Amino acid sequence: MDEDLDVDPFAVATRIRHVRRLKEVPLAVLISPQAKLRTTAEVVRVTPIEKPLTREKLLRFMGLSA
Repeated sequence: MDEDLDVDPFAVATRIRHVRRLKEVPLAVLISPQAKLRTTAEVVRVTPIEKPLTREKLLRFMGLSA
């Protein structure tokens, strides 16, 4: 999810976390490098990935080597 979408990605992530079968699905939010957004991501239990998204960042999130 991207913070620049028309919907709040943190609200969407919170709703996904309340669905029992989706509780353990890894979620990431693309964010600009701001401490406030990083803190929000930690509270909502999503992985913050700083923009710009690179192949290496995506592979690291997926647990694959770059």
